[in-house]
Amino acid sequence: MPIFQYKAIKRDSSETVEGSLEAKDQLSVARQLQETGLIPLKVIIGSSPSTSEGLSLHFKGRGGSLTNKDQAFVAHELSTLLDAGMDVSRAIRLMIDLSENERVKKAMMKVMERIQEGDTLSKAMEKQPEEFLPVFTNMVKAGETGGSIARSLLEFAIFLERSVALQERTKSALVYPIFMLAMMGVSLAVLFGVVLPQFKSLFEDAGNSLPLMTRILLIVSYYFREYGKHGILFILCLVVGIKIAMRKARFRYYWHGLLLKSFLVGDVVTKFEVARFCRMFGTLLKNGVETMQALSMATKSVGNMVVISALTEVSTQVNKGQLLSNALEEKKIFPPRAIQLLRIGEETGKMSEMLERLSDIYEKEVESGVEQLMALLTPIITIIMGLLVGLIVVSILTTVLSVNKLAF
Repeated sequence: MPIFQYKAIKRDSSETVEGSLEAKDQLSVARQLQETGLIPLKVIIGSSPSTSEGLSLHFKGRGGSLTNKDQAFVAHELSTLLDAGMDVSRAIRLMIDLSENERVKKAMMKVMERIQEGDTLSKAMEKQPEEFLPVFTNMVKAGETGGSIARSLLEFAIFLERSVALQERTKSALVYPIFMLAMMGVSLAVLFGVVLPQFKSLFEDAGNSLPLMTRILLIVSYYFREYGKHGILFILCLVVGIKIAMRKARFRYYWHGLLLKSFLVGDVVTKFEVARFCRMFGTLLKNGVETMQALSMATKSVGNMVVISALTEVSTQVNKGQLLSNALEEKKIFPPRAIQLLRIGEETGKMSEMLERLSDIYEKEVESGVEQLMALLTPIITIIMGLLVGLIVVSILTTVLSVNKLAF
């Protein structure tokens, strides 16, 4: 078994200790340390825990507002410290002392100041809406009410980590197709702006005997060379215009509606929003947040405005006494399977468990859908690029052969 170097703090003091343990993995080391009354701060293989990366409370970052990753880390590490028996004040002081992330350090210092003034952790966080998500604050509030802050923090950390991971996997899957599109654009720009003009004298010798396709390509090449800069400027203005328009609710609502109805993409977007809503709603219910408040907060976690609008109306109907599954069925936003499983959850009284199961199902389907979409999109881009380049090459060769025939 590998040997791990660790850095830990004694549970009954602020003294830090370092050492090494033989174990099968980092989690096993962490458990052994906790059994001996130590709180693990860093566990790494081999080298000094003061300089290497590993399972760690130490992390770096620039200043500014807390990102979702920052908040997930804060929740996870605060949960660990509280679960180890520390009180809230001491746990926060320890995080401030150990953190190399300026965003986290500044935010937690503000929280510490308010706690020293007599606020609870949730109230201190509530006074910093620019740093902490409302759902984070409410999860802490629910934990304070139920006497299980550590568990609530851990649930929130898991929720946020899964959400961030799903978004990052979706974004990373789009990198290669975007790269392919960029390469296609560069290739066409080189062909029209550099390659075709090299054959200008040859084309002029052919005169009116040029094939139709070659004449079309020459016209495109001419306009690209003469007005290419204007075209690039137009595209930039179009992108900026779209970004400005997306700030307006009406345009964003229209665009989100198109996404939901679009071929292939619409199904993935719908499942992504369903997974996000179910994960948030289930996590809040599991931690004791009141149903209507949880429903409202879960609705705000959704990104698509059409779905938000439908869920807002669903909340109104549920507030009037209608079952959630029936209200969702009327709006026809959620897939039929999701509605049926929610109905089962309502009937069995296991709503939070069913919501978590639904989120697991649809997160996997989103990943699968994105992979299938990229698997379909990549060869299409490759084929289009190949056809365009081939068409240009064939047109040039046809012209060369035509000129040679005229010469003889």
